[in-house]
Amino acid sequence: ADNPNNCCKTAARMVKLKNVSNNKRLIVDLGGCTYMKATVEKISSNKVKISFEIEAAKFDEGLDAAYRKNVKRINIPGFRKGKAPLKVIEAHYGPAVFYEDAFDEIFPEIYDKVVDENKLNVVDRPQIDFTQIERGKDLIFTCEVFVTPDVTLGDYKGIEVVKVEPTVDPADVDKEIE
Repeated sequence: ADNPNNCCKTAARMVKLKNVSNNKRLIVDLGGCTYMKATVEKISSNKVKISFEIEAAKFDEGLDAAYRKNVKRINIPGFRKGKAPLKVIEAHYGPAVFYEDAFDEIFPEIYDKVVDENKLNVVDRPQIDFTQIERGKDLIFTCEVFVTPDVTLGDYKGIEVVKVEPTVDPADVDKEIE
């Protein structure tokens, strides 16, 4: 956990499991991870809400990676193609120009980590809702995702089923053959 890039590689430990208005809320300590906080809340038997708070430094790393990935395709008057500085691109296209790519850069790692550590059996893509997304500020968002439902089997042992033997008339067989 000394290296901030590897701080989430240790196993998560459950810190609290409490009942919050009939919803189970699980607060996860990601083994010394310093750049992320995650809360998993059970909404229904087949849906969970995961709240994330990512430190600004981690999101800024994603923004820098998104800039390096896209700068070669951006053409700004007065600059050779791919040579425009980040601040000029943001001034020309708006500060949110790289937000989507930066999020796509960091989201799979953090999402997969929380899903794996909480043993969630996800069956659908997450619906993401941003609370705060801005350079220099913590990235705060939630995602709701469907998981395999909780199933409680009833008392099925000892149930007797009566097997019904069909009656076949030889005339019906002959009719079907012809």
